[in-house]
Amino acid sequence: GERRAALPLSKKEKKKPEKGKEKGKGESMKVTVTGTMKGTSKAGREFFQLFATTPFTEYESQNNDCMGLKTVEVFTYLDCGSLRVGDEVDLVYEPGFQGRATLVQIVPLKLAADKAADKTAAKS
Repeated sequence: GERRAALPLSKKEKKKPEKGKEKGKGESMKVTVTGTMKGTSKAGREFFQLFATTPFTEYESQNNDCMGLKTVEVFTYLDCGSLRVGDEVDLVYEPGFQGRATLVQIVPLKLAADKAADKTAAKS
Protein backbone atom coordinates (compact mmCIF):
# COMPACT_ATOMS: atom_id res chain seq x y z
CA GLY A 1 0.00 0.00 0.00
CA GLU A 2 0.83 3.65 -0.21
CA ARG A 3 2.76 5.11 2.74
CA ARG A 4 1.62 8.41 4.17
CA ALA A 5 3.64 10.61 6.45
CA ALA A 6 2.32 10.54 10.01
CA LEU A 7 0.77 13.77 11.20
CA PRO A 8 2.85 15.53 13.86
CA LEU A 9 0.34 14.96 16.66
CA SER A 10 2.73 15.10 19.58
CA LYS A 11 5.43 17.50 20.64
CA LYS A 12 7.72 14.81 22.03
CA GLU A 13 10.65 16.11 19.94
CA LYS A 14 11.22 19.02 22.36
CA LYS A 15 14.23 18.37 24.55
CA LYS A 16 13.54 20.39 27.71
CA PRO A 17 10.71 22.75 28.60
CA GLU A 18 11.74 26.40 28.56
CA LYS A 19 12.62 27.85 31.94
CA GLY A 20 9.80 29.82 33.52
CA LYS A 21 7.15 27.87 31.66
CA GLU A 22 3.80 28.42 33.37
CA LYS A 23 2.19 25.54 35.24
CA GLY A 24 -0.26 23.49 33.23
CA LYS A 25 1.67 24.09 30.01
CA GLY A 26 3.55 20.80 29.89
CA GLU A 27 4.02 18.41 26.99
CA SER A 28 1.11 16.38 25.70
CA MET A 29 0.52 13.29 23.57
CA LYS A 30 -2.69 12.43 21.71
CA VAL A 31 -3.55 8.74 21.97
CA THR A 32 -6.36 6.29 21.21
CA VAL A 33 -7.22 4.07 24.20
CA THR A 34 -6.89 0.32 23.59
CA GLY A 35 -7.39 -0.77 27.21
CA THR A 36 -7.04 -0.03 30.92
CA MET A 37 -6.10 -2.15 33.90
CA LYS A 38 -7.05 -1.10 37.44
CA GLY A 39 -5.03 -2.34 40.37
CA THR A 40 -4.17 -1.65 43.98
CA SER A 41 -0.62 -1.07 45.22
CA LYS A 42 0.79 -2.90 48.25
CA ALA A 43 0.17 0.34 50.17
CA GLY A 44 -3.52 0.14 49.21
CA ARG A 45 -3.46 2.96 46.66
CA GLU A 46 -5.55 2.51 43.50
CA PHE A 47 -3.65 2.83 40.22
CA PHE A 48 -4.28 2.35 36.50
CA GLN A 49 -2.25 1.07 33.57
CA LEU A 50 -3.45 2.84 30.43
CA PHE A 51 -2.76 1.15 27.08
CA ALA A 52 -3.05 3.13 23.86
CA THR A 53 -1.82 3.70 20.32
CA THR A 54 -0.38 6.91 18.91
CA PRO A 55 1.05 7.96 15.54
CA PHE A 56 4.81 8.11 15.12
CA THR A 57 6.23 11.59 15.71
CA GLU A 58 7.23 13.74 12.76
CA TYR A 59 10.88 13.21 13.76
CA GLU A 60 10.48 9.41 13.86
CA SER A 61 8.71 9.37 10.48
CA GLN A 62 11.29 11.60 8.80
CA ASN A 63 14.28 9.65 10.10
CA ASN A 64 12.99 6.06 9.99
CA ASP A 65 10.84 3.71 7.94
CA CYS A 66 7.63 3.75 10.02
CA MET A 67 4.38 1.91 9.35
CA GLY A 68 1.15 1.88 11.37
CA LEU A 69 1.02 3.14 14.95
CA LYS A 70 3.14 2.72 18.05
CA THR A 71 1.80 1.50 21.37
CA VAL A 72 2.21 3.20 24.72
CA GLU A 73 1.68 1.95 28.25
CA VAL A 74 1.22 4.55 30.98
CA PHE A 75 1.17 3.99 34.76
CA THR A 76 -0.93 6.57 36.63
CA TYR A 77 -2.80 7.26 39.84
CA LEU A 78 -5.30 9.34 37.82
CA ASP A 79 -8.73 7.66 37.54
CA CYS A 80 -9.06 6.02 34.11
CA GLY A 81 -12.28 4.18 35.03
CA SER A 82 -14.46 6.21 32.67
CA LEU A 83 -12.22 5.66 29.63
CA ARG A 84 -13.45 3.24 26.94
CA VAL A 85 -11.66 1.44 24.11
CA GLY A 86 -11.52 3.80 21.12
CA ASP A 87 -11.62 7.04 23.14
CA GLU A 88 -9.20 9.67 21.83
CA VAL A 89 -7.53 11.56 24.67
CA ASP A 90 -4.68 13.99 25.22
CA LEU A 91 -2.18 12.88 27.89
CA VAL A 92 -0.75 16.01 29.53
CA TYR A 93 2.64 15.73 31.21
CA GLU A 94 4.67 18.05 33.43
CA PRO A 95 8.19 17.64 34.79
CA GLY A 96 7.95 15.69 38.05
CA PHE A 97 10.28 13.95 40.51
CA GLN A 98 13.92 14.10 39.29
CA GLY A 99 12.75 15.80 36.09
CA ARG A 100 10.80 12.76 34.90
CA ALA A 101 7.60 13.44 32.98
CA THR A 102 4.54 12.97 35.20
CA LEU A 103 1.05 12.48 33.79
CA VAL A 104 -1.03 15.28 35.34
CA GLN A 105 -4.22 15.27 33.25
CA ILE A 106 -6.17 13.17 30.74
CA VAL A 107 -8.18 15.43 28.42
CA PRO A 108 -10.98 13.71 26.43
CA LEU A 109 -10.89 14.75 22.76
CA LYS A 110 -13.31 12.34 21.09
CA LEU A 111 -15.17 9.57 22.88
CA ALA A 112 -15.74 6.21 21.20
CA ALA A 113 -19.54 6.80 21.45
CA ASP A 114 -19.08 10.02 19.43
CA LYS A 115 -17.44 8.02 16.64
CA ALA A 116 -20.44 5.66 16.47
CA ALA A 117 -22.74 8.70 16.24
CA ASP A 118 -20.58 10.12 13.41
CA LYS A 119 -20.95 6.89 11.40
CA THR A 120 -24.74 6.87 11.92
CA ALA A 121 -24.97 10.50 10.82
CA ALA A 122 -22.85 9.78 7.73
CA LYS A 123 -25.23 7.01 6.59
CA SER A 124 -28.35 9.23 6.61
